[in-house]
Amino acid sequence: MKRRFIAILLVCVLALSLVYITDGAEAREAAPKPKLSFSGTTATCMFSITNVGSNISATLELWKGNTRIASWPATAKSSLTILKTKAVTRNATYTLKAYGTIDGVSFTASSTTKTCP
Repeated sequence: MKRRFIAILLVCVLALSLVYITDGAEAREAAPKPKLSFSGTTATCMFSITNVGSNISATLELWKGNTRIASWPATAKSSLTILKTKAVTRNATYTLKAYGTIDGVSFTASSTTKTCP
């Protein structure tokens, strides 16, 4: 009887551990990468993220070297898209960064770097 109780207890602990691990994996899911494109000397900057039922807050930033040249914050519920344009210089390299929170949990997206042709 004692062995049976211990076996059932271990199965319960294992099941609860798997639920906890799965829940943590969802919170750390990678954010989508921001998109950067150029048309002449205009940069188009876009970031979109969806998490149904969640409060989303994000900031999209455009950098030229070590200088931030634009910043666009936004908030939404369930789905958020930031789509902006900025005048840029030919032959310069730009980096687009996005970060924010989903239901208070911080995220940082991988940055995108491109040179304006």
